[in-house]
Parts: sequence; C-alpha cells; structure tokens
Amino acid sequence: MKQLKVLIILTFILSSCGFQPLYKVDKTGDIFCFFNKINPSKPHSRTQQILRQELVHRFQTKPHETNYRLDITLEEHKAELGIEQDDSATLAKLTLIATYSLYNQKDLKIFESSARSVNSYNILASPYATLRAEKDARNRSIQVIANDMIQSLAIYYDQNKDKIKVCKSQ
Repeated sequence: MKQLKVLIILTFILSSCGFQPLYKVDKTGDIFCFFNKINPSKPHSRTQQILRQELVHRFQTKPHETNYRLDITLEEHKAELGIEQDDSATLAKLTLIATYSLYNQKDLKIFESSARSVNSYNILASPYATLRAEKDARNRSIQVIANDMIQSLAIYYDQNKDKIKVCKSQ
C-alpha cells in the first residue's frame, strides 16, 4: 500500500514538472518513424562498417524511403599504458571519436554532434588473445557511440518535431 502511494505521488510530481518521455508517440509523429528515414553514410573502414550496421539495425532504416543522410567520420586512437621494466606494455587504451552530421533532402546540414568512447584492454603474451581483446574493446566502444548518437538524434527530433514532418501517427 505504501508503494502505491509513493508511485502516485511520483506520478504527480513528474507530470507537474513538465516531464515527457522521449520515445512517446503523439500527433506530430513518432521518433521511430524519424529513425526509419535516416540512412547512415557508406563506411570507409571496417570499424565504420560495424557502426553503420549497428545504426541501420537500430534505426530499422528502409533504404528506399530515407529522407535524411547521416555522415559519420570516425577516428581511432590507441595508446599503450602499463609499461613494464623491459619496455613492454601490458595495457592499452582505445579511443573512438565519431563526428556526425545529419543532412535533409535538400542536402542542408540540420544537425551536427560528436560522440566519444574510451575502452581499455590487456596486452597479453599471445598475439591472438591481444587481438581478440582489442576487437572486443572496439565493439564495446561502437555500442557506446551508437547509443550516444541515437540519444542525440532523439533529443534533436524531440526539440524540432514541429519542423520535421516525416510521418503521422494513426
């Protein structure tokens, strides 16, 4: 019973402060329809290809129905840390930085942002194990960057949904 009272009080507090869910469906259209209309640009590297596949999967992009192009530039930096007395590294830091721009059908840039992820991995005696650890760190970074990109685009849509007419709710 006490939990129900707390839930009711929280509902009133959240509704009175202007809180609105980001992924709601309303009369101006919904965020998912906006995502369906975004086509990430063609990749220039394997890492960009993995990021593009992740975004296409999450956006559920329909290539023949896109209204927006998402250009992505991806930078990758590696730094060896944890230096031993014999000058061998035992730890590496992998940094991925994605700079992305959203263009409309008229090829005008309407949104620009960046996302960054830093992951570390162990440098082991086995080259294969080190390669797998690096690949895993890269995949974790891609997931973080994809999440950040989706959140930024969702916030952009929420703030500009009156200007963006991609589809209407039924």
